[in-house]
Amino acid sequence: MAEPILEIKGLAVELPPWADRPQAVSDTSLALARDEILCVVGESGSGKSVMARAVMRLLPEHLRASAGAILLEGEDLMRATPSRMREVRGSSRAQGLDRIAVMAALNIAHELLQARQNNESDSGALAQHLQAMRTKLDAALAPRLK
Repeated sequence: MAEPILEIKGLAVELPPWADRPQAVSDTSLALARDEILCVVGESGSGKSVMARAVMRLLPEHLRASAGAILLEGEDLMRATPSRMREVRGSSRAQGLDRIAVMAALNIAHELLQARQNNESDSGALAQHLQAMRTKLDAALAPRLK
């Protein structure tokens, strides 16, 4: 794999004391190389959106990234100052990250709902549906990642 442009290492995001569990994200790691598309799939409430918001340091006040590192081209965003994060969010390096995450999540949700509505509960049909979704995402998002 090429050098990652985004790397998450051991990320943990704490939930408030009144939540049903202690963490929304626990010891999560991933790497995303240039020109690569990564889909994060999970049940509702499994921490996908929290992880994406942690990357951009846009967590709600009651959530806290408590462990790990989030590296954007080698820079640890968890250690960045608020003013530095504003610079990063407005830079060309991060310009598409939030839009890409939202578009990918919407496409995944749409495709999975469509598969469910078509009663494609067997794994082969669902795998075909997911592959078709991947092809669409590759075509739509790859030019934006260059």
